[in-house]
Amino acid sequence: MRILATYVLLLSLLAGCGAKEASLDKDQAAPTKTAGEAAEKAAPDRVTLTTAEQQVGGVRLGALTQRPMSGGLKVNGVLDVPPENLVSVSAPLGGFVDRTDLLQGSRVRAGQVLAVIRNPDFVQLQQDYLEARS
Repeated sequence: MRILATYVLLLSLLAGCGAKEASLDKDQAAPTKTAGEAAEKAAPDRVTLTTAEQQVGGVRLGALTQRPMSGGLKVNGVLDVPPENLVSVSAPLGGFVDRTDLLQGSRVRAGQVLAVIRNPDFVQLQQDYLEARS
């Protein structure tokens, strides 16, 4: 066990005594930080491109102009109404909707007719009521 510890210590000493790198020649410049690296440390959420990177990537800069869009966007989605703006409408008797002048999502006012409901049984109820009243 003692021999193994000695070998490990000797090996680590030899690894630390490796050849040092030669000093840089005049032809070799020390690596300097590029504008992008310096900007990255200053603001890590910002991307900075050099002129060469802009040319390679095909990035062009220009002034803002207002132009009409050449086309529209077709998207799918669902509009959910907040619970305080949702109202349930019901009729006291069954029937079918004869007509309505509203479309889904139209604004309505209090007292506005939403739909006309037809039911043949309702006419019979009215007749029975009028006969009982007279």
